[in-house]
Amino acid sequence: MDSSTIVIDLLRKYKANKKWTRIMIEQLSGEDIVWSTTPESNSIANLIAHISGIVYQ
Repeated sequence: MDSSTIVIDLLRKYKANKKWTRIMIEQLSGEDIVWSTTPESNSIANLIAHISGIVYQ
């Protein structure tokens, strides 16, 4: 499976699970959303920004 197929599959799953993703994120504090384990790691906010940019282009 090539990387483009993986990304497309993940985007389909994201769209299908958008409701549950939103419910989960709404339970987090603002601090939780921007926290990352290391400076090199992505936070939830960063990951959502990347996904949103791909999904809504």
